[in-house]
Amino acid sequence: RTVLNELLDIAGNIPVFYAPGNNDPRGGDYYPYSDVNCETPLDLARSNSGYPAPNSTTIYNYDAAYGYYAASAFDGHRVIGLNSVMFSGSHNSEYDPHCSFDTLNQEEESLKQLKWLREELEAAKTMNQKAYLIMHIPPGIDAYKGTGMWKQQAWVDSLLMFSDDYSSTISGVFFGHTHMDEVRRFTRPSDPSSFSAIAISAPGVSPIFKNNPGFKKVYINADYEPIDFTTHYTSRIDSVWGINNTAWGDSSYTFSGNYGSGNTIKETLSQMTAEELYQKMIQKYMVLSVYQSTSTHVKQGITVD
Repeated sequence: RTVLNELLDIAGNIPVFYAPGNNDPRGGDYYPYSDVNCETPLDLARSNSGYPAPNSTTIYNYDAAYGYYAASAFDGHRVIGLNSVMFSGSHNSEYDPHCSFDTLNQEEESLKQLKWLREELEAAKTMNQKAYLIMHIPPGIDAYKGTGMWKQQAWVDSLLMFSDDYSSTISGVFFGHTHMDEVRRFTRPSDPSSFSAIAISAPGVSPIFKNNPGFKKVYINADYEPIDFTTHYTSRIDSVWGINNTAWGDSSYTFSGNYGSGNTIKETLSQMTAEELYQKMIQKYMVLSVYQSTSTHVKQGITVD
């Protein structure tokens, strides 16, 4: 309640687009978006808050039971907010009591959302809109376990196919969950040597995985394509590791300073080999923490295929 309401106060008139995370459900971690009382996390926000997209000009579609929606804040642009928690192998859909309207299992829920996603992309294309996809849990390999973060490869394949089919419509993909500063390249099913989209992470605020807490500002061109970003971060905000913290977000680095500058982030990263991209990304992966990642799966997560 505090986070949702204070975020509204901080934002003022700035549009806010909410993407459900695995810690958000009121029933528990990785639980369904709606609890046994048919209440969602957004029901905790104050009345008439405008969620899931406060200050947007239009909310086209919102499945309040499952937490995904499409909305717009600017002419010629659409944000498609996915609930990718339901795609996770840790999702508890089949194991906890459902709200009275929820009779679908995880596979049925996921297929329903993917069908909706394609319809939203087609609607954006028909209206000559550019689209951003936002989600919490990205597709691809979990760097900590070396396994896929989505339960079924078929769901990943569907996303990659949509991204390929609508590559001229999708101008950006954004995700969280991993806590790290990373990028992922969506392989084209029609041409596995090229990429339909680049997904950009937002680092975690929590330092639980020994990352520095951070947040990100992304810069875009007139076509809404990301062209650069700045990652703001601070050293540890707790004293467990014996490091003196600095002011929140007082340090920063840029995409262009680390990866180089092309016309767009997609263009820059699409031209690198997997090894070149990995060597660039691993430098900032832990958000410049004094600790280095011990995972052997980081490189695997770069390419989603």
